Amino acid sequence: QSQTFYVGEQYAIDFVPVTSGELPAPTKYSFTVERGGEFVTIDAMGIIKARKECEVLVKISAAGVETEVELKAVDRLIDSIQLTPPKDAKVGQSYKLGVTYEPESATAKRILYTVSDPTKARITADGVLKFQKAGLVTVYAAAERGESRSSVTFLIRNVLHLTDAEAINFDSFDGFDSLGNASGSLTKNSSARLSFFFGDDATYRKVTLISSSPDVIYIDGNVLTAKKVGSATVTVVYHDGSDQKKQIYTIQIEVRGQKLSDIATNWGYKIRKSLGHYGAFMFMGIFAILTFVLFIKNRYLASILTFASGFGIAGLTELLQMIAPNRGPSFADVLLDFQGFCTSTVPILIGFCIVWAVKYFKAKRSSKESNEN
Repeated sequence: QSQTFYVGEQYAIDFVPVTSGELPAPTKYSFTVERGGEFVTIDAMGIIKARKECEVLVKISAAGVETEVELKAVDRLIDSIQLTPPKDAKVGQSYKLGVTYEPESATAKRILYTVSDPTKARITADGVLKFQKAGLVTVYAAAERGESRSSVTFLIRNVLHLTDAEAINFDSFDGFDSLGNASGSLTKNSSARLSFFFGDDATYRKVTLISSSPDVIYIDGNVLTAKKVGSATVTVVYHDGSDQKKQIYTIQIEVRGQKLSDIATNWGYKIRKSLGHYGAFMFMGIFAILTFVLFIKNRYLASILTFASGFGIAGLTELLQMIAPNRGPSFADVLLDFQGFCTSTVPILIGFCIVWAVKYFKAKRSSKESNEN
């Protein structure tokens, strides 16, 4: 009958010498490996040890008598697995999963790993985790051979690292002092933007702004609009929605009334844009359309030349700004000019409609008079 023993462990071959009559049992035996010798070692006492799973045939000789024993070396399987989760898993970090198993003498000790959500964490064949996204994740471990299974669930957190903030278009702004309180001022009807800076290791880069008085400071994303004179507190909340401690900072903002000089400047800007750009090109468009329509019989060609000339002149006037002191070209002004040019079609269409309507009703009245006569 074949005998079974574990790989890597010493095993004494079990045999019982049988003698006939009054002859004493032999006291000296020799052991020869007939099959599987490349995988096992055996000493003079019949202690055998295998390096891997195999089948072995051993010949036992004593006092001129021989016999053979069949043996089979098998791996010792894992009975149980214990996993040690990371204490503080952060996105972007790696962690070698702690694994222990019983019995420690197991030779079939390869463990297969899987994760519940590969978008949150990935794991290599040797149990190294790479954290990719915040949230709960479960790691499953299973012995390659046998029925032993185990799992562990843990939370992956974002790295929260807010370093500073910058205010754009504020009248005044005292920045974060080591991310403490800040203060600033805005002029009524003006808008400003808050930009935030994060550490290189930060994996979450979004803040929430809350106004204590939306009728004074209205918030849209990171843009603050001063609605009316007064004061308001803008609360900056830096948090990813997990159970981590929220980072909260405040900005005290005072909204001041507009100065007379600012009002005059704003009105001057609006008048210059509406008359100098939009209005001037609207009148230019009227004469351009009439000119091309009257002198070019092909209406499609006339239309193309009309609008092409309008856009070309708008672009040329902006290029001339390059030679004016303290001025520069603006594509937005080109579009504003061309918009005014295109608007010129409206009064022309209204004029054509009026002329057509007058002719139509005059002709209708003349026809009615003729029928009566």
